[in-house]
Amino acid sequence: MSTDNRPDSSSETGDYSFMQEKVLPKKKRSRKKTIKSLANTVVLAVIFGLISSCVFHLSNPYFDELFGTDREPFVFPETSPSPAISEEPSTEPSTEPSIEPSKPSGLATESEDNEDTDAVITEREHLELVTIKEYRKLYTLLAEVHENSKNSVVTVSSVTDEVDWLNNPFEKTDASYGVVIANNESELLIMASKDKIENANQIRVTFRNNTTVEAELYAYDSDTGIAMISIPLENIPEVTLDTVVVAALGDSYQLSVGTPVLALGCPNGYMYSMMIGFITNKCTEKYITDYKLDVYNTDMDENSYGEGIVVNVEGVIMGVITHDYKDEYNADSMTILGISKLKPIIEDMINKRPRTYAGIVVNDITGEYAKAIKVESGVYVAEVLADSPALEGGLKNGDVITEIDDVPIASAIAYSNILRNHEPGDKIKVKVKRTSKKEKPEVTFTIELGKKSNKK
Repeated sequence: MSTDNRPDSSSETGDYSFMQEKVLPKKKRSRKKTIKSLANTVVLAVIFGLISSCVFHLSNPYFDELFGTDREPFVFPETSPSPAISEEPSTEPSTEPSIEPSKPSGLATESEDNEDTDAVITEREHLELVTIKEYRKLYTLLAEVHENSKNSVVTVSSVTDEVDWLNNPFEKTDASYGVVIANNESELLIMASKDKIENANQIRVTFRNNTTVEAELYAYDSDTGIAMISIPLENIPEVTLDTVVVAALGDSYQLSVGTPVLALGCPNGYMYSMMIGFITNKCTEKYITDYKLDVYNTDMDENSYGEGIVVNVEGVIMGVITHDYKDEYNADSMTILGISKLKPIIEDMINKRPRTYAGIVVNDITGEYAKAIKVESGVYVAEVLADSPALEGGLKNGDVITEIDDVPIASAIAYSNILRNHEPGDKIKVKVKRTSKKEKPEVTFTIELGKKSNKK
């Protein structure tokens, strides 16, 4: 039997005890708090009034302009005429002598003026016609240079064996430019781009009359990217050979800023295209192994597929387009190698003469530097190539070559000319100046020259 411990429902203490509450008497608000609250209200009212006033004055002109106002239009105050000025003309005769109006001196009459105007217009039209005529004549002459160049410029196609993704063999043909530069009575020699043909299995040359003949790689130069290909004369039809013209090599030392030039071959990537421009900077020098080249910039656009030659307005070759000797300043403009510095290299290739090789890159030195190291002249050795005759002979980077075989060396070209006068296997005596305090200031070495082949 269980016992119920819950309180009796009739108990007074248990009935609705949770609803019981105690009422407290209302506290009286102190006078200080009332005054403080009133003061805060007044301060806020003043601040609000100031802000409202500022906003009203600042926005009022805007709203007036937006919604319009009833303002009176602004009118300048009226003024009375000056007493010295009469409103009506005087009727009294003038005592001043009458003066007839006349035209200013130097102006013609109306008829004379019309005649002079017609004469000026006629003369101006004549000048404009002459200018347009000469302009058209100029471009006609340039177009003739381009047309005549087709007797010297040919299409060189390189054929290589390739395999597609299904392992099927096919022939890939890549076309480029070539220019006829020599006829040695047995072969026709054509200058072309080394990069396009050095790995070709077959080389084909197409002449202006669309005659295509097979050719062979004759020689090439890695530093300049120039290659020479040859075609036996007996393989060229006589009718084609009669139209071929050997291109003339000019003097690029005559190029200067503003010289007009034409780019021929495939300067914009298309065969037999033409571009017209100007030389835009003085010659800059690029030093290569045992030699230096002249580089010129033009205002013609650079095209990564462009190749060819640059000629003057007479059609004489002044340079060869290059992509290898560019810098950040001429990245978007066509760059050419001056033909004058290329002639010795081209001659060696034509004659199959191996280039004498020492294996160093030399730079010309300034007079200040020569004075600082106490030499009268010389060339600075910027780089000694690995496994080169110069390295084996003892030359180092930073040496200054002052003499070769007791002959003073004044420039990089003088150094190159001495090498060209020697044959591979010759020994030369090289005197150098060294600036390092740990070594002898002057040292003489004997170098046995090597051979840099221009043949494949």
